[in-house]
Amino acid sequence: MCFGFFADVCLSYFLICHDMSYIVGVDDDLSALGMKYNPLCENYTCPKGWWKCGDNKQCIEEMNICDGETWVRWGNCADKSDEENCEVYQCPEGYWKCANNKCIKETAVCDGESWYLKDCADQSEEDIALCQTWKCSKGFSKCLNHNCLEDELFCNGRSDCSDDSDEFECEAYSCLQGFQKCNDNRQCVPILGFCDGSNECQDDSDEIGKKTLVDQ
Repeated sequence: MCFGFFADVCLSYFLICHDMSYIVGVDDDLSALGMKYNPLCENYTCPKGWWKCGDNKQCIEEMNICDGETWVRWGNCADKSDEENCEVYQCPEGYWKCANNKCIKETAVCDGESWYLKDCADQSEEDIALCQTWKCSKGFSKCLNHNCLEDELFCNGRSDCSDDSDEFECEAYSCLQGFQKCNDNRQCVPILGFCDGSNECQDDSDEIGKKTLVDQ
């Protein structure tokens, strides 16, 4: 169905009733679009995983509720209602609530980083007591200092844990599926990296022959 809000452009209910600023490139003032929300949007039911803003005119993704941001360009409500009542809001599955009530992805908890856009502004996700008992997300394992690190970064020949513990005892480490040990038995590299013309192993064994290279 065409609503005629933009010259020669036909827009569906989904686009008209959702934030389009990231498409057209305006910032927080939706009126710059020349958009007059169709009254039908007030009765429009947001699809699963989306949330209706307080003005009843806009749907945003649930992951943007209580994310500490108010920019419409980043998918937030123009009326800022998505940042209200965050103290009682329950973060969606896979998210964790900071002490200041911001919701962040669980993979950002105890990752040893404090980046404003993805982490808690109050750094509560890096609390020492929390990280000592925190269970890392699937696909992550703990460094000795209790930080969570992607499994594929363990024994990759580079220190990724801040305490270097991801490179400890690599001789006894079993590589993940799709990875294989170099001849020094201390480094796991992707099987596809063997004999590809580029050195992945620090001992160059991926390019000079591997004693038990499995053809996959």
